[in-house]
Amino acid sequence: MKTIQWMTVGLVVLMAGMAWGALAPMQFSHRRDVTTTPEQEEIAALGLDGSSWELLAAAAPDLCVFDAADVVLPHLLRRATAKHVRRVKATCRSRVTGLRELPDNRIEIDLKLEDNEGPADTISFATPLKDFERRVTVDGVAADGAVVRLVSDALIYDYTRYMDVRGVTVDLPRNDYRVLRITIDAVTDTTQSPRTAITRTIRDEAETQRTEANTTTTRPFRIDRAHLHIHRDEAGNRETIIADYALKSWSVSQDDRQRTSTIEMETFHTPLTSLVLAIGARNFSRRATVLAPYQRDGREQWRQVGAATLSRISFRNFKREALVVTFPELQERRLRLVLHNGDAPPLAIEGVAGRGPVWQVLYLAAPGQSYRLLLGGKHLSRQGFDTSHIERLLAREIAPRPFELGDVVANPAYDATAGRNAWAWLGGRAFFVLGIVLVVLVLGVGLVRAGKMALKDAA
Repeated sequence: MKTIQWMTVGLVVLMAGMAWGALAPMQFSHRRDVTTTPEQEEIAALGLDGSSWELLAAAAPDLCVFDAADVVLPHLLRRATAKHVRRVKATCRSRVTGLRELPDNRIEIDLKLEDNEGPADTISFATPLKDFERRVTVDGVAADGAVVRLVSDALIYDYTRYMDVRGVTVDLPRNDYRVLRITIDAVTDTTQSPRTAITRTIRDEAETQRTEANTTTTRPFRIDRAHLHIHRDEAGNRETIIADYALKSWSVSQDDRQRTSTIEMETFHTPLTSLVLAIGARNFSRRATVLAPYQRDGREQWRQVGAATLSRISFRNFKREALVVTFPELQERRLRLVLHNGDAPPLAIEGVAGRGPVWQVLYLAAPGQSYRLLLGGKHLSRQGFDTSHIERLLAREIAPRPFELGDVVANPAYDATAGRNAWAWLGGRAFFVLGIVLVVLVLGVGLVRAGKMALKDAA
């Protein structure tokens, strides 16, 4: 009886000891030395790049920080953040102090800033006019009347007859002028009516004469209001730092039947939230979808994780492009991007890159100590480190200090079987069956003895 009890106790202790066994450097396949030596206590921040992510499993359970004595340190894995600076536009109070007609179909407007306003860095025009181009010149007028040219030959425009493209803003260089003199060229233009008046002469039920006439209209450049603006930088909330991540490889194939272009990509297993394309063509629009692989019934399938319309418009002085497809953060070693060409010819893809959040490994570093980042390996599960002390320091706005990492090198102490700790055979069915049998046996013997003792007492 005592033998069985001791066997059960030993089994439980063995299971607990192996399940909670300490991590050792030999369980990790690669290492990166921390090359920064702290001079005081620091919250060290190790940035993970593609060379690190390539070795790690999803969620990085196979990553640990060790000190020089091979003692594992609790670490916190989190996205790097920074204070976001927002560019805020405010309208400056101003008034028109002069409006003059000039030779050569021009007008001149004097705008004066009210007290305690400005200086302005932008002018915007409110006008109901459509389909126009106007050239604008801006001068600064000093208190002594001296005039300094700030902007020469800026263009404001509206191309509604082609597409919804409009630009009625003029940027100003840094200045401290209280009066701005705006000169607008070609303030009146002549436009032709889209309708044609047709006069027909019919004699004996036959058309003998046809006359077509177009109506022209002279349009003044009506300005409802000229606004002066100033932009200021304001500190906002902390936001995740986004970085560019290179791809390991990519290739393009065409499907003439489906009228699609497919870009197959292999990544460094970095966390990504968008793909950026380099395309030399202009004036195009394509629907794009991003696909990620998954397993279903033992076969690889593809699911859509993001979609966008890629475009580039370049018309005269107007330029606008959207060449980014965004999606929720994911870590995949392969991705696929499909461009739906429709009846348009395929686009020449010049490059593809990824973007995603920067992740950091945070730990407390002691002055003068050296550390190593161990990563990669088999049979490792996520560790339940207590990182509350790090989180409390971060909550007190103690900024982590970026520490530099050396190159990725193979860990000479790596033992592929060392990672197969308790769980390699502790999770085996035979081991647990044996444990259950022993526990049942101990309980059964205990019940039998208890029954005998009860009968003995009753007698």
